[in-house]
Amino acid sequence: MDFIDEEKVLNLCNQHIKRLNRNFISKEKAANISYLHLDGNELQKLEFLAFFTNLVQFSASQNQLLRMYNIAPLKTLVSVDLSYNKIITIEGLKDLIHLTSLNLSHNKIKEIDHLYSNVALEYLDLSDNLIGCLSNISHLSKLKKLYLHKNMITQLRHAEVYLPKSIDTLTLAHNKIADLNEFSRLAGIINLREISLKSNPCVEMTGQMVGFDYRPFLVNWCLELQVIDGYAVDELESLRGEWLYSQGKGRQFRPGEHAQLVQYLAENLPFNNEPLQSEQERKLRLILSKAQQHQSQLMTESLTGGKSSSSQLMSRSLDPSSLQGYKEKSSPPMRILSQSLHCPSTSSHVEEETKLEEITAPLPAASKLVPVPESLISPMVSNIPDIASSSNSKANATSSDYYICEDLSSMKLHTIKTKVDEIRSKKSNSDRDQAATCIQKNWRGYLSRNSNSSVQTFYQQLQVRRVNGHIAKLSEEVRSLKTALENEHKLHVLQMQAINALWRKVQQLQVCMQEVLRAFAPSTSSSSSEVSTQTDIVAVHTPDDTGFLYHRPSTLPLTTHPVSRFVENLVGDVFKDTIEEENSEEQ
Repeated sequence: MDFIDEEKVLNLCNQHIKRLNRNFISKEKAANISYLHLDGNELQKLEFLAFFTNLVQFSASQNQLLRMYNIAPLKTLVSVDLSYNKIITIEGLKDLIHLTSLNLSHNKIKEIDHLYSNVALEYLDLSDNLIGCLSNISHLSKLKKLYLHKNMITQLRHAEVYLPKSIDTLTLAHNKIADLNEFSRLAGIINLREISLKSNPCVEMTGQMVGFDYRPFLVNWCLELQVIDGYAVDELESLRGEWLYSQGKGRQFRPGEHAQLVQYLAENLPFNNEPLQSEQERKLRLILSKAQQHQSQLMTESLTGGKSSSSQLMSRSLDPSSLQGYKEKSSPPMRILSQSLHCPSTSSHVEEETKLEEITAPLPAASKLVPVPESLISPMVSNIPDIASSSNSKANATSSDYYICEDLSSMKLHTIKTKVDEIRSKKSNSDRDQAATCIQKNWRGYLSRNSNSSVQTFYQQLQVRRVNGHIAKLSEEVRSLKTALENEHKLHVLQMQAINALWRKVQQLQVCMQEVLRAFAPSTSSSSSEVSTQTDIVAVHTPDDTGFLYHRPSTLPLTTHPVSRFVENLVGDVFKDTIEEENSEEQ
């Protein structure tokens, strides 16, 4: 048998091996092997693997294996690949506590079980099997990738409990999930980044079904999704998912309402070949473009040192010296609220700002400071600045207002700290009181149980009462069992007596029948030549006599009526006697 042995690797792939012999490798060499590959052979059973005491990776893909329990002695395994076989159940993994990767795809497994001790598992591939439902694998807290595509899963019931929250990749494509709302149960998997659900009945577009885009619906439930069905989630789909989550009805449907969900998605997220031009999508695209421009501008500012026009506006708005030169123009109140207090409201600046917003300017928040309205100012502030007042009075009061706000902020901070300290002290005192109360309760109970004679006496009496009650209950059960056994014994005795009496009557009947047969038996000469039985009696033969004047027949026919009547009377007497004997015995 030829194989390539490179240090700790034993490669026996594609060797047409049907069975492993005991001497195919020595124990010394097997102890040094860390990687064993048996792919592409004709093995039906794994044998003599206990020699590989230091095996880390084992692969036996594309064989004809039916069971996998023979890998149980390989306690040092980290990776196992038994794909493309005929395995029907997961087994032999109880002692493989270091296992991190398990590939059992393309088998005939029907249930996910026997993985209770494999808590270090990070990769689990059970695709292309016969699994019909999810099992509880929440104890696999380190599992990252779970592949369940090409199975027979119809629903995801209890997925929020059964599946660990550490999963970041989950494949459910090519199953039989008919309700798209079943995927709402995956909202608890907070680390989910990639999912697949194509070729399920809930997303297939067949016949006259109205097309809809299900990708934003998945993003609506799993906000951290990055890849769906092998394609990355773009920014527009993320915005749609956020819209479904915040403003739409993305989370109002429950499992069992698939038709209503499809109708809602078809109306709001239709799926067509041509790009959508609805008002809603136009707004989403506008928001997306503004966000992209803002991000690119911030990146440019960080690279160029803040020399752009928006950074100049920002620095100008934050410059305290500009407060002295502020001259307010008469403008409507809403215009005043939407305009920065630190920038002069000249017509040229307004025009430039409008052009900047309409053409290539970033979001307005990047170049304006919106003041707080009066309704949102804290009630502790007594001096509210009048926005419509003259510029001179405002310039003079700016510095004083600044110091007043500073004092108020320090007062607020001091008040907050005081409240926090009070709450903490109350909480610590309450915790201390509860601990003292608990210690006192335990000590009093211990002292009473061990030092108080009346409590000890009562405790002993209580134990004696419980023991007596238990003994009484057991005695009652024993008595009832004894009564049942006695009744059964009596019934057995009566049955035996009836059987014995019936057997005696049968014997008597046999004797009577023999007597009847002897009484009606023919002569000795005729009996030697002709044998008669109970059912063969037809006539009585008489010898020929030529001395008579009249001819006498040789046989006389006998009617069966007297014989049958005699037998019936005899049987009736037997049964009558049996009944009378039973009645007399009972009396």
